[in-house]
Amino acid sequence: MIGIMAYIIWAFRSMPKPIRYGTCAIIALLHDTLITVGAFAILNTVMDIEVNLMFVTGILAVIGYSVNNTVVIFDRIRENLKANPSADLELVVNNSVTQTFARSINTSFTCIITVLALILFIGTNIQSFAWALLIGIIAGAFDSICVAPALLVVWEKNEWRRFISWMPMIKAKQQ
Repeated sequence: MIGIMAYIIWAFRSMPKPIRYGTCAIIALLHDTLITVGAFAILNTVMDIEVNLMFVTGILAVIGYSVNNTVVIFDRIRENLKANPSADLELVVNNSVTQTFARSINTSFTCIITVLALILFIGTNIQSFAWALLIGIIAGAFDSICVAPALLVVWEKNEWRRFISWMPMIKAKQQ
């Protein structure tokens, strides 16, 4: 994670506060990993799919895939901010996500088709790997499109209170 963060900070060094890009990408990666591990806890009880070395390999592949997808979106944000430095960050991020949405979904969808073929036609040797990829690619697509850019906007605008106000626990305490 430190290496990934260092790479993203270096790649976005021309942007103001590049550490925010790296941190948002790492948070999205942690979310991908937690979703995949949580799903495996359920799959272990339901389908007897175990956590093994192939699962770890799948998690590492998901991390690489998710970082790539997040960097593509962040790169578009950087390009759009350089083209129009006075634009509102929220609008730039929204436009950047919209511009990269089809690419992200198409890439994820083609990978999902391949992974589904692995699950259906390959034996139990790589079942843990294939399931980890399937779950991780779906979670990674969501996080790259929805979580990482949103965190970047929230952090830049310092709207953490508004960001967490949708949570049921927070709403109950406010009332």
